[in-house]
Amino acid sequence: MRRSLIRGALVAVLAAAAACGDDPQPIDPSPSPNPITETYTGTVTVNGAVTWGNIIVTSAGSANAVLRAVRPQLTMRVSDGSGNYVAGETVYIGNSLDDRTGIAVVHGWDPGTGTLFLNDRDGTLPTGEFITGATSGARWVNREVGNTVLGLALGTWSGTTCSIVLANDIAGEGAQVTGVVRDAGTLCVRVYDVGRLRGPAEVTVEVSHF
Repeated sequence: MRRSLIRGALVAVLAAAAACGDDPQPIDPSPSPNPITETYTGTVTVNGAVTWGNIIVTSAGSANAVLRAVRPQLTMRVSDGSGNYVAGETVYIGNSLDDRTGIAVVHGWDPGTGTLFLNDRDGTLPTGEFITGATSGARWVNREVGNTVLGLALGTWSGTTCSIVLANDIAGEGAQVTGVVRDAGTLCVRVYDVGRLRGPAEVTVEVSHF
């Protein structure tokens, strides 16, 4: 069971083929020995999406999109505290910066919703504990923390729209989607909110193809 569209002929090569009881037929795209890697950056807003089209594929072969970077990496909900965190400062949970369970770097802070956006976590950030700003002195209780989750998709490009063929709706940093292009065509890649963003997310996507 392969999934393809007329334009671009992007084929999903996933485990679903075996699950259908079909024997996958070999694909010999005879690609160029050197894949092309293109990098795209943008910002996904709450309930929004970013699409990059006109990705030119000149010969058959694999096509791969990787969510190479996401900022912020974490979102924390806080309450019962005081002060305002400062972007770029180190925050920690523990008795002191030297005696902590974990640290992170502030990406952004929304005092109106009690939402703290973080990068570069090291160690653990347990809930029910105060998270303290090393510079600002802000101190709030961590109620919930989770990774930034987005959707990542590859599809075929019509010139104006992206027709999705492969999608991952639980994509974090490092997630990817992979398929095979059976002939030359034009692809697109899309990153979108799946209803879990609490603020804008800056993303970097790498697309490799032949």
